[in-house]
Amino acid sequence: MPSKTQKFLRQQGEYHIYCIGLLMSIYATDIYLIFEQILESNNLQIVDEQEKLQIDKPEFRQKIIEILDWYTNLYKNGYVPPNAVNWLNVHNNTNFLNRNTLMTINPTISIPASQQDDEKI
Repeated sequence: MPSKTQKFLRQQGEYHIYCIGLLMSIYATDIYLIFEQILESNNLQIVDEQEKLQIDKPEFRQKIIEILDWYTNLYKNGYVPPNAVNWLNVHNNTNFLNRNTLMTINPTISIPASQQDDEKI
């Protein structure tokens, strides 16, 4: 639960650490991968078995609105670093590896790939 963790961090004087490193920038192309993962986790398929778009269905549309509200509220409530609105694809990884965020979505598995040659890690 981000609110408990964020509150604990702030009580410990950790004002530079955020709960989650989510891309919020129009410049980051990984956002579509993250969005697809969020859709999957909510059992939403944009295209049905007949290859028809589902976005015009009211229940589908409502669920998309709820997902977008959830995603943006993480930022609005301060669980995502303020500068995430300017991040490129690499910045969620950098912030995670620099211990400025506790977790991030890493759809390309680039974080472990970037660390594979470090024997200590």
